[in-house]
Parts: sequence; structure tokens; C-alpha cells
Amino acid sequence: MGKLSKHANLEELHKIDLAMLKLIDEICEKEQISYFMQAGTLLGAVRDGGFIPWDDDADIMMYREEFDRFEQCAPPYLKQAGFYLNYTDRVPKICLKEEPDARVDIFIIDYLPDHPLKKKYKLFMLKLLQGMAKSDVDLSAYSLKGRLLVGVTGTLGKLFSEKKLLEFYKKMSVYGSSEASRKCFWSNDLYRFIHYEFDRDYWRETERMPFEDAMLSAPKNWDMYLKINYGDSYLMPAKENYYVSVPQVNLK
Repeated sequence: MGKLSKHANLEELHKIDLAMLKLIDEICEKEQISYFMQAGTLLGAVRDGGFIPWDDDADIMMYREEFDRFEQCAPPYLKQAGFYLNYTDRVPKICLKEEPDARVDIFIIDYLPDHPLKKKYKLFMLKLLQGMAKSDVDLSAYSLKGRLLVGVTGTLGKLFSEKKLLEFYKKMSVYGSSEASRKCFWSNDLYRFIHYEFDRDYWRETERMPFEDAMLSAPKNWDMYLKINYGDSYLMPAKENYYVSVPQVNLK
């Protein structure tokens, strides 16, 4: 959740975010593209039937091949509605120019190389690139070791432009994907989540779920997803520090 602009309020943002979600759902249905709600949007759908009261954005997830198709076909639909696709950092976003705080973040499922060394290299590089892209970091939230790592990676990141870092991140996200990979992962998710791996088709199946006055797509394995992110007690509302530090579920 980001800091709201002075002219925005949550009710207004929720209306815009919902309009974006409805349009995304319409595009995906028409173009036969698969997606599903994730993060706080999925949690809100399950627990609140819509937006978490204090959440100011929306989140969806797609497999890489689905996102590639969406990226190609969606712009005309979005433009007609006054929205646009912004892909200037590792998380693509559907945005409204007039209200920068309104957005739908798109998280991507990529594939992991089967070779252990290639897999370790890929995950290491993605974590390194996330660190290199960080700016204005509150170091007080880190341990001494964490501060050192953030300082080193942040300094390395200053040697490259944001555009070049994004190019590196995109390239590493698909590294090894041409192989017959048996595992997938959330390649542009938060640092703490990108090393969790799943059978490549684990998130393929979806179901329809109520969200505000709409029906949107959710993963069949929504309970597992929410436990990974928020723990077994995800139905208990928590406004801050609601991500679990270590998942309490078997990810295999």
C-alpha cells in the first residue's frame, strides 16, 4: 500500500481499481487469456467479498505466456477506457494517468531450470537485481547483515539506469524457460517469495469468485496461496505486518 496523493481517497481509488479489474477480466475473457486475483485482492475476495478496507491497489497474476499475449493485445482496449500499461519496473501495472495512485499490479509466473546450478543462478540474479533496484530504503528495518547487503546491492544498482536494470530482470526471469521445466515460481513477486517453487501447472486451474459487484478469476488453490502469504490465520484481519515471515505450509 502506497502513500495516497493529496487529491485521492480510498473510496475513489477502489472505484477506479474495480473498473480496471472489470476491464482486465473482459479483455482476458474475449482474448482467452488466463489470469487470477492474488495478494491483497485475493485475500479481500475471500475474507471481505471485495477490497480490503485499507488497501489502495489491486493485484493479479498470470503465467508468462499469458502475460505476453495480454501485453500485445490489451493496449487498445485500455486506451479506449483511459487506462494504460506501465512496464517501467519489475511489476507491470495498469494505470490511470489522472490518478497515479490507482493501479492494478501484474505478477508473473515463470519457469525454473531443472538443472540445480542454473536454478540457483537464476534465483540469485533475480534477488540481486531486486536489491540493485531499491532506492530510498529504510535501513532501520534491517539487521546489520541486511544493511550491509542492501548497501552493497544499492551501490551496484547506481551503476546502471532503471531501464537497463529492468532489461536485466526481464532477461533473467525467462532464463532457462526454453527447457522442459518441471517447476514454476513467482518471478517478479516480493524478494521473500520468489524462491518458492511449485509444479509447473499448479496455478493453471481457476474458478470464478465474487469481488464487490463483479465475478473475477481466482486460483483453484486459493487457500494454499493465502496460507503461503499470510499464514493459517489469514481470515483474521491485520492492517500491518500481515505477511508471514516463514510459510507454515508444505510447498512441495
